[in-house]
Amino acid sequence: MASAYMPEISQALTGERSDSIFLSNSADPPGLERVDSERFFYEVARDKDGRAAIRLGESIYTSSLLEAHVSDPSLFDGDPNIAIKAVATNAGLIEGIVGHSVADAAIAGKLESEKSENEALKSQGDLYKAITSAGVGVGAVALAPQNLSGAMVGAAGGGFFGGIISMAVDRLMDGREEESALDASLYASGKGLAHAQDSAVVQTQDSARNAISVHESKLPGDSTDMLILEGVNEGWTRSDQVLEDSHARPSS
Repeated sequence: MASAYMPEISQALTGERSDSIFLSNSADPPGLERVDSERFFYEVARDKDGRAAIRLGESIYTSSLLEAHVSDPSLFDGDPNIAIKAVATNAGLIEGIVGHSVADAAIAGKLESEKSENEALKSQGDLYKAITSAGVGVGAVALAPQNLSGAMVGAAGGGFFGGIISMAVDRLMDGREEESALDASLYASGKGLAHAQDSAVVQTQDSARNAISVHESKLPGDSTDMLILEGVNEGWTRSDQVLEDSHARPSS
């Protein structure tokens, strides 16, 4: 669910009339509440498979959105930088909620080993890559949970861009599987919230860079990097604030 409903959840987290940026062909995308979505991600992230699904779903949806807006700026009728920053802010918010959930679990002594989370991430990542490489649903198929059929996937989540999804999944998996040192690993757990935040920035920046390169966009790489840096960091900061408002936490 965390992966399959990433478009609807992203709209709920951002607010009313955000559908021109957070694309979805859902029949009823406004059906979720913001606070419920925040609490849902926080609780699901306590489980290693849940964390893997959220992180994969966020990375896939973010890369898909960035590719869509970079390749076709007409999707949003304003400055494309507004859309790009909104996508980055959403990524920072979601990854921040996950990061704080992991940190709180570590404080409470309820955190599974990093190795088991890496194994869950690799297993789900390989599955999503296989689906996207088959070309079914042009990428958004990868947002669907494992028990959905291709027909249901197409009805629930089709129509997104998927040309750079494999790059995003590979980057996420490779970073998590680094064994040399904690500071070389993407999405480090509660041992390093600051590192997890930096890693979310880099993952989002690289997805934008991939989209700019693949579609030969004239968007400047350096200023786009800075825009994404600001957006992810703003979303990450907001994640701590919204959790203080909506959830009892051991780190409070």
